[in-house]
Amino acid sequence: MTDQLDKNLTVIILAGGKSSRMGQDKGLMFYDGQPMIQYVIEIAEQLTKDILIVSNKDDYNQFNYPVLPDIIQDKGPLAGVVTGLESSTTDLNLILTCDAPFITVEFLNWLKIRMEQFDVAIPQYENRIYPLTGYYKRTTLPVLKRHLDQNNLRIKSVIESLNTQFIKADDFNQQNFRNLNTVEDL
Repeated sequence: MTDQLDKNLTVIILAGGKSSRMGQDKGLMFYDGQPMIQYVIEIAEQLTKDILIVSNKDDYNQFNYPVLPDIIQDKGPLAGVVTGLESSTTDLNLILTCDAPFITVEFLNWLKIRMEQFDVAIPQYENRIYPLTGYYKRTTLPVLKRHLDQNNLRIKSVIESLNTQFIKADDFNQQNFRNLNTVEDL
């Protein structure tokens, strides 16, 4: 299994959201017997050994991967992406969220192959883009930081300013894009 791991890839798992709709930390909530983030970690472990968790909560230390607090607090997912990229030692980085337990290795490998010469590869499913499930080159960091410094925090507008490949993924199961955001989703 370790022969197949990508040494040139870091998986950055965002676990710093406020979970306002869920009412508690989503990544640590149990879904089908284990914390939601555990599902994402298990997928990441099939891709690389370089995994980072971006969260302001020490509770994530239990998963035995580096836990990085946001470099700038209360700036949303963009701050999490910048935090992860700053700590990454690889040019290629996969951004995932802690509340997407249905993502598959097959889908992520498919997406990676289609990245080509782009700086960012984002799936598009039924005309909706998923910027927090995608590949980002570390070279995008200066642009992302500039947007963060200017308080332009909308990920969608930020990635539109980069060399981004939006990849139609309508042939994949919608479950790959399902986030668990409310207690009813569980």
